Amino acid sequence: MATISDISVFLSRSAQRVSIFQDNVEREVSGSASSRQKLKPICATHWVERHDSIIIFVTLLPAVVSALEELQQKNKQVEVATKAANLLNSVQKCTFLIAALVMQHTSGTILPVSKLLQKKELDIFAVIDLIDSVLDIHRQNRSNCKNVFHKIFDQAKNACEKYDAPIFIPRRCKTQIFRDYYPSDDTEHFFREATFVLYLDNLIVVMEDRFFDQMQKCRNLWGLIHKLCDSSPNTAQDLERLLEIYQENIGPRAAVVPEVQRWVNKWKKKDVSTVPSSAIEALCLPC
Repeated sequence: MATISDISVFLSRSAQRVSIFQDNVEREVSGSASSRQKLKPICATHWVERHDSIIIFVTLLPAVVSALEELQQKNKQVEVATKAANLLNSVQKCTFLIAALVMQHTSGTILPVSKLLQKKELDIFAVIDLIDSVLDIHRQNRSNCKNVFHKIFDQAKNACEKYDAPIFIPRRCKTQIFRDYYPSDDTEHFFREATFVLYLDNLIVVMEDRFFDQMQKCRNLWGLIHKLCDSSPNTAQDLERLLEIYQENIGPRAAVVPEVQRWVNKWKKKDVSTVPSSAIEALCLPC
């Protein structure tokens, strides 16, 4: 990510570099991707920008490499030529190309969630449903990691061949201190375990930790929104948990349970088009 960010900043630092990069995009990139004329620096705080930056970078990678080569060979400023050479050397490594393709693969799945989280009219139930589906995709990819990564590795081999970056297993010793040890002489197996699986496992854990509490609270509330009742098979149990959490705010249990039953029965008699589909809609309606 740091390399992607450095290259994005470097190629946008002057009008000359921007022009060189745009010319290379027109020559090297075909189709709708050629309409992208600019890289996005990776934002430290806005994750939606980060995922978009990675996807754009990998899409425009041929133009990136060509632009860096041109700046390295033809730029008269020694400092600029040296910087371009260093960045080009960082890109033309199998470890970078494989990692970039892995990040592009997962970013395409996470990007819709990141965009939804930026909306002002945020429906938390829609977010939780989308996060659930994204986590399911990651778990499926994790359980089927051999087949999923095989396709990514084929792309990586083509990229490594194109950019003269031989695929090899990094030097290892018997006792690894700063990274895990993966005993394999097969390059695909090594990078699957050391890069793809490791990245997926970390991503799943981080997303679960970040959203677990919100997901549990929302599921407890599903039983109060009629359109979501079918997604909450244990409505009675959900109500009991709600009573425990909000007991001080909602009064005695003997009064609350009949009120919830009356609320659910009310909407069973209504036309489906008039039934509230979100908490805000339900809150704004008379009891």
